[in-house]
Amino acid sequence: MNIKLVYASLTGNTEMLSDLMIEKFEEEKGLEIEKLFIEDMEDFDFLDDADAFIVASYTYGEGELPEEMEEFFEALADKNYEGKIYGVIGTGDTIYDEYCVCVDQFDEQIAKTGATNPTENLKIEIEADTDEDFENIDNELTEIENETKRLDNTLLNVGEDFGKVGKDIESIEKEIQSHRSKRETVVERLNSSKLEYANISQRLEFSDENVNRTKADMDALIAEKSGLKGKAEDIIRNITEKNQRIEEEQRAREELAQKIEELKKKEEEFSEIKETKSKSQNKIFENRDIYSDRVSLLDRDIYRLRGQIEKSEERISERTNYMWNEYELTYNSSLELKTDTGMSLNDIRAKIQELRSKIKALGNVNVNAISDYNEVSGRYELMKKQHSDILEAEETLIKIIEELDIAMKKQFAEKFEEIAKEFDEVFKELFGGGSGKLVLEEQDDMLEAGIAIISQPPGKKLQNMMQLSGGEKALTAIALLFAIQNLKPSPFALLDEIEAALDDSNVDRFAKYLHKLTDHTQFIVITHRRGTMVSSDRLYGITMQEKGVSTLVSVNLIENELDN
Repeated sequence: MNIKLVYASLTGNTEMLSDLMIEKFEEEKGLEIEKLFIEDMEDFDFLDDADAFIVASYTYGEGELPEEMEEFFEALADKNYEGKIYGVIGTGDTIYDEYCVCVDQFDEQIAKTGATNPTENLKIEIEADTDEDFENIDNELTEIENETKRLDNTLLNVGEDFGKVGKDIESIEKEIQSHRSKRETVVERLNSSKLEYANISQRLEFSDENVNRTKADMDALIAEKSGLKGKAEDIIRNITEKNQRIEEEQRAREELAQKIEELKKKEEEFSEIKETKSKSQNKIFENRDIYSDRVSLLDRDIYRLRGQIEKSEERISERTNYMWNEYELTYNSSLELKTDTGMSLNDIRAKIQELRSKIKALGNVNVNAISDYNEVSGRYELMKKQHSDILEAEETLIKIIEELDIAMKKQFAEKFEEIAKEFDEVFKELFGGGSGKLVLEEQDDMLEAGIAIISQPPGKKLQNMMQLSGGEKALTAIALLFAIQNLKPSPFALLDEIEAALDDSNVDRFAKYLHKLTDHTQFIVITHRRGTMVSSDRLYGITMQEKGVSTLVSVNLIENELDN
C-alpha cells in the first residue's frame, strides 16, 4: 500500500509528531510512509498516486492556516480523491477559544474530494518551557511511544490504523496536559522571533540602499574619469597639430638658410673672378711695352664694352628689381626655377598671373611663428612631463594597492583564525557544550569570500546557522558578537533586546557571560527579560502611572546588595 504524509512545522513539534506516527506504522505494521515537507511540494500532485495519506499541520496564531499551507489548501478544491483514505493530525494551543482549527479546516476540505476518514482527527498541544525541553523532546516522544506499545489491539487495515492512533493519542494528551500552563512563554518567544525577523529584514533593506548608493557613486567616478580621458586626448591632439606646424616652419627656415648659403657661394665665385681679373691686369702692366699698341686698341674696346656692360648691368638690375617687386624672386632663385616649357610669352604671362593670385591667397607671412613655436613647445614639454608623472603615480598606486592587498589578506587570515577559535570557546560556554565554527566560502579572493557559520548545539548534528531555530540563531549571533568583543574590547556598547528570543536558562547564561565582559566594557542593555534585569548593576525603567505621563524609575542593584 502506498501511504504518504504531508506536514508543515514551525518549531519542529508537528514534524516530531509525524516522525512518531511514521515510526509506529513501520515498527508495528511494516508499512512505509513517504514524508514530504510542504515547502518542498511544487505542483501539489504528491498525493495523487497515494492509496492513503495523512496531512499534519500546526495552527498559526488564534486559528489561521499557516502561510505555507494556504496554496495546498486551495489546490485541494480541484482534486478528486474518491476511494482514498485520509487522516488529519495537528498541534495547537488550548489557550485560544478555538483549538486546532487548522485540523478541522483540512478535514472539511479533503472530505470534499471524495476521500474517506475512518477515524477521528488527532489534535495535540505540545509546548516546552525552555529550549532544553525542546532539545529533550525526543526522550519524551520515546516515553510516549513506549506507552502506546503497551496497547494490545492489532491494526487490521488502514482505517483501523487511524482508529488505533486516535486511541493512543488520548493517553498522550493526558500526559501533555501538565505543560499547558507554560504556553504563554512559548508564545512570547515566537513573537520575539517575529520581531527579530522584522528587524533583520529592515537591516537588509538598509544594506541594499547603501549598496545602490555606493554603485551610483562608482558610476559617477567612472563617468568623470572618461571625461578627463577625453580632455587629455584633445590636448594631445592639439599638441600634435602644433608640432606639425612647427615642423613646417622649421622646413621653411631651412630652405631660406640653404638659399643664403647659395648666395654666399655666388659671392665667393664673383670675388674669385675679380681677383683673377686683377692678376690679369698686373700681367698687362708688366708687358705694357710689348702690348702698348694693343692696349690702346683694347682700351677703346674696353671702353665700348664697359658701356655695354653698364647697360647690361642696368638692364639686369631692372630685371632683378622687377622680379623682386613682382614675384619676390632673386636672380639665383629664378635660375633654379628656370625650365624650358615651350610656352609662348602670353601663356607665360597668364601662368604668372595665376601664380600671383595664389601667392596673394596665401596671406601674410606669420612673423610670430618662432614665438608661437617656443610657447607651444614649452606647453608640450610641460604636458609631457605631467603625463610621465601621472604614469609613474599610477604604477606607484598599483604597487601600493598590491602591497595593501597582501597585508590585508595576511591580517584578515590571522584575525579570522583568532575570531574562529574564540567563537568556538564562547559558543560552548553559552550553549553549555556543542561546537561553533566559522568557515570561509571557496573563492579566489579571500577578501571577497563569504563567511559561513556552522553551529552544533548540544545533542544536535552539525548544521548551517540558517537551519537553526530562532533562539539558536540568536544565541549563535550573540556568541559571535562576544567573541569579537573578547579579542578587541570596546569601551562602550549598546545592546537592544538581543536576548529576546532566548529562553530563561539561556538568558541566565547570557547575563552571566555579559558580566564577565564588564571588566573592559560598559554595557547598556535594552531588555524585557527578567534574567537580564536581575543580573544588571543598575536598572532604568519608564512607567506610565497616569495616562499620558511617563515616569523614570531607577534602581541601583549594587547598593541594594551592599545594604543587604
